[in-house]
Amino acid sequence: MTDLTQTLSTLFATFPPLQGAATPEGALAAMQAYVLAVGKYDMQDIEEGVRRLVAGEIGEHDGRYPPTAPQLARAVHKARDARLDRERDRRPRLPPRDIEKSPESQERVRALTEQAVHRLAGVMRTDDAAAAKRRQELQERTDERFAPDPSPSATASRLGFRYSAGDPDGEAG
Repeated sequence: MTDLTQTLSTLFATFPPLQGAATPEGALAAMQAYVLAVGKYDMQDIEEGVRRLVAGEIGEHDGRYPPTAPQLARAVHKARDARLDRERDRRPRLPPRDIEKSPESQERVRALTEQAVHRLAGVMRTDDAAAAKRRQELQERTDERFAPDPSPSATASRLGFRYSAGDPDGEAG
């Protein structure tokens, strides 16, 4: 890597001289403006931004004139963003989850969940909670009693016609 003044000198050598940079004081002031514009960036990003400007890869820069300090800062900013995106894409990814979903493991999780719910419900039970639980149980018993029969023949009689879904041979009912 090179240092900042050498990189900026490469940039200035590529383009015609800046206005007001004919005097040493003007050249120093211009250099300070560029250093101020890109001083917070890493050297690798500054070098890449300068390379993009010199190569004409920055669309909003007219290559006949040297870039202004804000144009250089935007080019360096874009170079930094591109580098960070590349680094993010190279980060190792976690392997896909390998979760066992056997019926036994699902039943075990279901039992543990029910235990936790009963334990928590016992601790947090209030009069309203007890009444809500009774209403819920009553609703479940009522739903069981009035739930329709899902068999093909019962479904056909409920719908008023004969159909063959679930009974492809039409043998039931």
